[in-house]
Amino acid sequence: MMGEWCNALVHRLLEKSYLAATGLYNDMEPMTFEQQLGRFLRSVTAFSQIKDVAIASVNFPSSEMTRGLSTEFLDGWHYNTAFHLEQIVQEIHVCLYEQFAEPRYDPQAARDAYSDLLTALGINQATRLVYATTNYDILGETALGLLGFHPDWGMYSPLRTQPSARFRSKGCSMVCHGLLRCFTSTGGLGGTAATLDRA
Repeated sequence: MMGEWCNALVHRLLEKSYLAATGLYNDMEPMTFEQQLGRFLRSVTAFSQIKDVAIASVNFPSSEMTRGLSTEFLDGWHYNTAFHLEQIVQEIHVCLYEQFAEPRYDPQAARDAYSDLLTALGINQATRLVYATTNYDILGETALGLLGFHPDWGMYSPLRTQPSARFRSKGCSMVCHGLLRCFTSTGGLGGTAATLDRA
């Protein structure tokens, strides 16, 4: 799944002449892909915040390489680069949607596959279960919901309109490791998955 997204994104960015800026390439290892994508997105955020410093740098002591730079040039350069970085981010969002959004999956097939797996493992609605997945994979929550497990991950669900905190009473907790990494890993994407226990 991650490999397909990586290669689809590489193809899309290559067509737009944006690939080199991201550091991505075909057939990346999943963790390497997540780490590099995280680094790029952090760089985009940082770049959006350096405009004033970049423009003020025309007042630094100059060398032959920087002589002749003007505030107008640096302002235009920053504006143009920021625009194209935003285009890259939009391409990432579109590709992410195309790979993982609801039109790409079959809820009934997911339900049947999870039913077979859980039955083989002896897991039913009375079993306490923590399910760890990525924050962009909605198959697990969808399938468990269709099987009557009432998964709860503390946010809005495609199967419910209201979030719930009934971790103990319903017994099925969703742990989205990608989402947790974004907030708990000092290195950004690619940290160790966390485990929640609200019992």
